[in-house]
Amino acid sequence: MRDIALGQYKIVEILWDDTRTIGGEWTEDLTDEKTMPTLTVGYIIQETNEFVKVVMTMNETHMGDGHVIPKGAIRKMVKL
Repeated sequence: MRDIALGQYKIVEILWDDTRTIGGEWTEDLTDEKTMPTLTVGYIIQETNEFVKVVMTMNETHMGDGHVIPKGAIRKMVKL
């Protein structure tokens, strides 16, 4: 367990393109398959040139409900 300094993390709203799976069956036509615009609000716990790592829930010792979002998938990120 580690101590988490609550209040040290910035809250952001990220609009990003999430990937989608294609059924589970083989197909020859993928023309209708697109990424899914997705909105995530959370605390930035790490940001690099490649990704932003956010979590939605935290207490003094644990974090959860997180995403690692590739920078190339981010359309817009607003610090709240």
